[in-house]
Amino acid sequence: MNVHPLSAAFLGADVIKALNPESPQARAIFNLAIITGIVMAVIFAVVVGIVLYSLLRFPSWHEGEPDPEQGKGNRTIEIVWTAIPLVIVTVLFALSARTMGISDPRPPPKPDIVV
Repeated sequence: MNVHPLSAAFLGADVIKALNPESPQARAIFNLAIITGIVMAVIFAVVVGIVLYSLLRFPSWHEGEPDPEQGKGNRTIEIVWTAIPLVIVTVLFALSARTMGISDPRPPPKPDIVV
């Protein structure tokens, strides 16, 4: 029986093996992918929210209007928009390093040879 994979997925068949990891190494990589996807989705939602807010709050700019007051040197904002990406990258790095340790563990040490 030749069934389209998408149809088989809707019928409950286990077609996509990548979404059902069997080994501990595959499970660790799968979990990292899920966490990374969630982080990316949250970042995307925040950026879309900020863009939509800006478009709705400040809908147009008319020719001849002066530029709005430009803020300079707000140290708090600069620290925040530097610290947030730093924290995100640090957390993802730590999770990736842990996953690398699980998926590719160090080999056991070679025994000493005494002659």
